[in-house]
Amino acid sequence: MCKETIVKNEEQLTTLQSKFPAPWVMKLMSDKLIHKSDHQAVLTTIETTEELFNAWKKLKETMHRLQMDGTVIVQPQLDAIAEIVIGGINDPQFGPFIMVGSGGKLVELLDDVVFHIAPLSFEEAIDLINTLKVSKLLKGYRGESAVSINELAQLIVNVGKMMVENLHIKEFEINPVMATREGFIAVDIRGKI
Repeated sequence: MCKETIVKNEEQLTTLQSKFPAPWVMKLMSDKLIHKSDHQAVLTTIETTEELFNAWKKLKETMHRLQMDGTVIVQPQLDAIAEIVIGGINDPQFGPFIMVGSGGKLVELLDDVVFHIAPLSFEEAIDLINTLKVSKLLKGYRGESAVSINELAQLIVNVGKMMVENLHIKEFEINPVMATREGFIAVDIRGKI
């Protein structure tokens, strides 16, 4: 999971540099916001303290405009090779399913997701990854760094196992999971029980 800190007031913004270095991402978290970027509730590439204060004000304006309460969090901005979505649903008729594909803001746009009945084996997870367009990026497209497909496959297997063992979870989604040179880092997680 990505490092993050909850910011409750402007005074807390001044201590962020000691927690993790810039650049930062500031987000408005609320159960009413599914696609935060559609509502300007995710602000990226924040480099300075002044930009941090401006982002805080923008998110407070967004809360006022949307007439909602929320929590403001700050995370370090990650340098990702690709963004992945991993999710699951427990269908009342068919049971648990797992989903994996291109994630982030592009999840609906690229239509690069696959589904599989859970649980699934490590080999089945590898096969799922290999069917995705984003797999080329993960394997080091045009000389870029590759990431561990095995690590991603294990993460998919673990989410599938969690869905089978917790049938009370109706929906679960990690989006995005940032594929970085250091590994896979979950940035946003949501679920429905």
